[in-house]
Amino acid sequence: MPAQIPLDEIYIKTFKPEEKKPPKEEQTLEGKVKQLIIGLLTGLGILVVLIGLLPLIIYQWYKWRSKSIKSSRQKAYYTYRAAGFLLNQMGLKKGEHTYWQYAQRTDSKFGTYFTQFMKIYLHLKYANEPLNEQEQTRLEAFLMPFEKKIQMSIPFGQRVKNWLNLNNFISFYQYQDPEEKTNNKL
Repeated sequence: MPAQIPLDEIYIKTFKPEEKKPPKEEQTLEGKVKQLIIGLLTGLGILVVLIGLLPLIIYQWYKWRSKSIKSSRQKAYYTYRAAGFLLNQMGLKKGEHTYWQYAQRTDSKFGTYFTQFMKIYLHLKYANEPLNEQEQTRLEAFLMPFEKKIQMSIPFGQRVKNWLNLNNFISFYQYQDPEEKTNNKL
Protein backbone atom coordinates (compact mmCIF):
# COMPACT_ATOMS: atom_id res chain seq x y z
CA MET A 1 0.00 0.00 0.00
CA PRO A 2 1.35 3.42 -0.87
CA ALA A 3 2.41 5.84 1.81
CA GLN A 4 0.00 8.57 2.73
CA ILE A 5 0.78 12.13 1.73
CA PRO A 6 -0.03 14.94 4.19
CA LEU A 7 -2.45 17.52 2.73
CA ASP A 8 -2.89 21.12 3.86
CA GLU A 9 -5.89 22.03 1.75
CA ILE A 10 -8.71 20.10 0.32
CA TYR A 11 -10.75 21.25 -2.66
CA ILE A 12 -14.12 19.83 -3.31
CA LYS A 13 -15.35 20.29 -6.81
CA THR A 14 -19.00 20.26 -7.45
CA PHE A 15 -20.26 19.03 -10.68
CA LYS A 16 -22.51 21.39 -12.61
CA PRO A 17 -24.25 19.95 -15.56
CA GLU A 18 -23.79 22.11 -18.67
CA GLU A 19 -26.77 24.13 -19.65
CA LYS A 20 -28.04 22.82 -22.87
CA LYS A 21 -28.35 25.58 -25.42
CA PRO A 22 -31.34 25.31 -27.60
CA PRO A 23 -30.36 24.56 -31.17
CA LYS A 24 -29.97 27.68 -33.29
CA GLU A 25 -33.13 28.46 -35.01
CA GLU A 26 -32.89 29.52 -38.58
CA GLN A 27 -33.46 33.21 -39.11
CA THR A 28 -36.98 34.08 -39.64
CA LEU A 29 -38.08 35.61 -42.88
CA GLU A 30 -38.64 38.88 -41.05
CA GLY A 31 -34.99 38.97 -39.87
CA LYS A 32 -33.71 38.25 -43.36
CA VAL A 33 -35.83 41.02 -44.86
CA LYS A 34 -34.60 43.43 -42.19
CA GLN A 35 -30.95 42.61 -42.97
CA LEU A 36 -31.60 42.99 -46.70
CA ILE A 37 -33.20 46.41 -46.22
CA ILE A 38 -30.33 47.60 -44.03
CA GLY A 39 -27.80 46.39 -46.62
CA LEU A 40 -29.66 48.07 -49.48
CA LEU A 41 -30.00 51.36 -47.58
CA THR A 42 -26.30 51.31 -46.68
CA GLY A 43 -25.32 50.64 -50.30
CA LEU A 44 -27.68 53.35 -51.53
CA GLY A 45 -26.25 55.81 -48.99
CA ILE A 46 -22.69 55.10 -50.10
CA LEU A 47 -23.70 55.50 -53.74
CA VAL A 48 -25.39 58.85 -53.06
CA VAL A 49 -22.30 60.11 -51.20
CA LEU A 50 -20.00 59.03 -54.05
CA ILE A 51 -22.20 60.68 -56.66
CA GLY A 52 -22.31 63.84 -54.56
CA LEU A 53 -18.53 63.86 -54.26
CA LEU A 54 -17.92 63.05 -57.94
CA PRO A 55 -17.40 66.71 -59.00
CA LEU A 56 -14.83 67.22 -56.24
CA ILE A 57 -13.07 63.97 -57.16
CA ILE A 58 -12.87 64.97 -60.82
CA TYR A 59 -11.58 68.45 -59.92
CA GLN A 60 -8.86 66.88 -57.76
CA TRP A 61 -7.97 64.59 -60.65
CA TYR A 62 -7.57 67.58 -63.01
CA LYS A 63 -5.37 69.31 -60.42
CA TRP A 64 -3.26 66.19 -59.96
CA ARG A 65 -2.81 65.80 -63.72
CA SER A 66 -1.87 69.46 -64.00
CA LYS A 67 0.82 69.07 -61.33
CA SER A 68 2.21 65.73 -62.47
CA ILE A 69 2.62 66.32 -66.21
CA LYS A 70 5.96 67.57 -67.56
CA SER A 71 4.86 68.67 -71.04
CA SER A 72 3.93 72.37 -71.16
CA ARG A 73 1.13 71.74 -73.63
CA GLN A 74 -0.56 69.10 -71.53
CA LYS A 75 0.09 71.02 -68.32
CA ALA A 76 -1.65 74.05 -69.85
CA TYR A 77 -4.54 71.87 -70.99
CA TYR A 78 -5.13 70.24 -67.59
CA THR A 79 -4.65 73.55 -65.78
CA TYR A 80 -7.25 75.10 -68.08
CA ARG A 81 -9.60 72.17 -67.46
CA ALA A 82 -9.15 72.42 -63.69
CA ALA A 83 -9.71 76.20 -63.69
CA GLY A 84 -12.68 75.92 -66.04
CA PHE A 85 -14.19 73.10 -63.99
CA LEU A 86 -13.76 75.10 -60.77
CA LEU A 87 -15.38 78.17 -62.30
CA ASN A 88 -18.20 76.09 -63.74
CA GLN A 89 -18.90 74.50 -60.37
CA MET A 90 -18.92 77.95 -58.76
CA GLY A 91 -21.55 79.06 -61.27
CA LEU A 92 -19.46 80.96 -63.83
CA LYS A 93 -20.02 79.04 -67.05
CA LYS A 94 -18.13 79.72 -70.26
CA GLY A 95 -21.28 79.57 -72.35
CA GLU A 96 -21.03 81.18 -75.77
CA HIS A 97 -18.09 83.39 -74.81
CA THR A 98 -14.67 83.01 -76.37
CA TYR A 99 -11.80 81.83 -74.21
CA TRP A 100 -10.55 85.41 -73.97
CA GLN A 101 -13.96 86.86 -73.01
CA TYR A 102 -14.39 84.10 -70.43
CA ALA A 103 -11.03 84.95 -68.88
CA GLN A 104 -11.76 88.69 -68.82
CA ARG A 105 -15.15 88.10 -67.21
CA THR A 106 -13.51 85.88 -64.59
CA ASP A 107 -10.81 88.45 -63.85
CA SER A 108 -13.34 91.25 -63.42
CA LYS A 109 -15.53 89.16 -61.11
CA PHE A 110 -12.88 87.50 -58.92
CA GLY A 111 -9.75 89.63 -59.36
CA THR A 112 -7.71 86.73 -60.75
CA TYR A 113 -5.06 86.58 -63.49
CA PHE A 114 -6.97 84.18 -65.69
CA THR A 115 -6.42 86.37 -68.77
CA GLN A 116 -2.64 86.06 -68.41
CA PHE A 117 -2.96 82.30 -68.13
CA MET A 118 -5.37 82.20 -71.07
CA LYS A 119 -2.80 84.05 -73.20
CA ILE A 120 -0.29 81.27 -72.44
CA TYR A 121 -2.89 78.55 -73.03
CA LEU A 122 -3.98 79.98 -76.37
CA HIS A 123 -0.34 80.52 -77.37
CA LEU A 124 0.38 76.83 -76.80
CA LYS A 125 -2.86 75.74 -78.41
CA TYR A 126 -2.59 77.74 -81.63
CA ALA A 127 0.98 79.01 -82.11
CA ASN A 128 2.75 75.67 -81.66
CA GLU A 129 5.82 77.44 -80.26
CA PRO A 130 7.61 76.70 -77.00
CA LEU A 131 7.09 78.99 -74.03
CA ASN A 132 9.73 81.40 -72.83
CA GLU A 133 11.03 81.21 -69.25
CA GLN A 134 8.58 83.79 -67.86
CA GLU A 135 5.54 82.13 -69.47
CA GLN A 136 6.65 78.72 -68.20
CA THR A 137 6.94 80.12 -64.66
CA ARG A 138 3.46 81.67 -64.89
CA LEU A 139 2.03 78.41 -66.16
CA GLU A 140 3.57 76.47 -63.26
CA ALA A 141 2.37 78.94 -60.61
CA PHE A 142 -1.12 79.74 -61.89
CA LEU A 143 -3.56 77.22 -60.43
CA MET A 144 -3.03 77.45 -56.65
CA PRO A 145 -3.32 81.25 -56.33
CA PHE A 146 -6.26 81.16 -58.75
CA GLU A 147 -8.05 78.59 -56.61
CA LYS A 148 -7.35 80.60 -53.44
CA LYS A 149 -8.80 83.81 -54.96
CA ILE A 150 -11.96 81.97 -56.01
CA GLN A 151 -12.29 80.45 -52.53
CA MET A 152 -11.87 83.83 -50.83
CA SER A 153 -14.49 85.40 -53.13
CA ILE A 154 -17.23 82.84 -52.48
CA PRO A 155 -18.48 82.04 -48.95
CA PHE A 156 -17.85 78.50 -47.67
CA GLY A 157 -21.54 77.52 -47.54
CA GLN A 158 -22.10 78.68 -51.10
CA ARG A 159 -19.02 76.73 -52.30
CA VAL A 160 -20.30 73.53 -50.66
CA LYS A 161 -23.72 74.06 -52.22
CA ASN A 162 -22.10 74.65 -55.63
CA TRP A 163 -19.94 71.51 -55.38
CA LEU A 164 -22.99 69.42 -54.55
CA ASN A 165 -24.99 70.87 -57.46
CA LEU A 166 -24.86 68.09 -60.03
CA ASN A 167 -26.49 70.30 -62.68
CA ASN A 168 -23.30 72.37 -62.84
CA PHE A 169 -21.26 69.18 -63.12
CA ILE A 170 -23.36 67.76 -65.93
CA SER A 171 -23.48 71.05 -67.83
CA PHE A 172 -19.67 71.25 -67.83
CA TYR A 173 -19.48 68.15 -70.01
CA GLN A 174 -22.78 68.52 -71.83
CA TYR A 175 -22.13 72.02 -73.16
CA GLN A 176 -18.45 71.60 -73.85
CA ASP A 177 -17.03 73.26 -76.96
CA PRO A 178 -17.19 70.91 -79.97
CA GLU A 179 -13.53 71.74 -80.60
CA GLU A 180 -12.58 70.53 -77.12
CA LYS A 181 -14.54 67.30 -77.53
CA THR A 182 -12.60 66.33 -80.63
CA ASN A 183 -9.23 67.87 -79.79
CA ASN A 184 -8.82 67.28 -76.09
CA LYS A 185 -5.38 67.45 -74.50
CA LEU A 186 -4.41 70.16 -77.02
